[in-house]
Amino acid sequence: MKPSRRVIGITGNIATGKSEVSRYLKGQGYKVIDADRVAREVVAVGSRGLEAVVARFGEGVLLEDGSLDRKGLGEIVFNDPGALESLNGILHPLILAAIDEAIARSREKIIFVDGALLFETGYARRMDEIWLVTAPEKVQIERLKQRDGLTLSQARKRIDAQMDPGEKKAGSQVIIENLGTLDQLHEKIDRALLRLGLDKAGSSNYN
Repeated sequence: MKPSRRVIGITGNIATGKSEVSRYLKGQGYKVIDADRVAREVVAVGSRGLEAVVARFGEGVLLEDGSLDRKGLGEIVFNDPGALESLNGILHPLILAAIDEAIARSREKIIFVDGALLFETGYARRMDEIWLVTAPEKVQIERLKQRDGLTLSQARKRIDAQMDPGEKKAGSQVIIENLGTLDQLHEKIDRALLRLGLDKAGSSNYN
């Protein structure tokens, strides 16, 4: 990474509001690399990532059009820690390499990387700073039930499968608690930007 460049990781466990933080930053003109979007690209039809997933889990994880059945695969791996570890071993190297390439291609001095698994993959060590988005577990559960139509049991399994947020807090420089309205969340993001000498319009005194 170039010395004049600052790369900031945005992370948080499922249904904490991490994606909303990224949406807001994009709306303010900042460069945001979305690891979830990259994850979809590395398992696109015809990709070696998809071939590797099918080789491990079988053609039952494919939809009729040949694309990956992400929901079906999720049900498999979130009920089997060994299967989840296997899937991560296939996909994480491909995803991280693609993110590295996107950073290298970018000309912006400030780049945000939105990734739920920055700590789990060790990629957090490559960031200049980590912003962690948090929410109480009961809020996460309600969001998962409403957003994804999950049962209480399914929601808990997804939450329990993730790294302890307390461990993530210890390695983060900025904690954004997403407990209230969108306006309140945006105000917290603005304060985090101002701390870096950045403003809401995406300009910066950083050089």
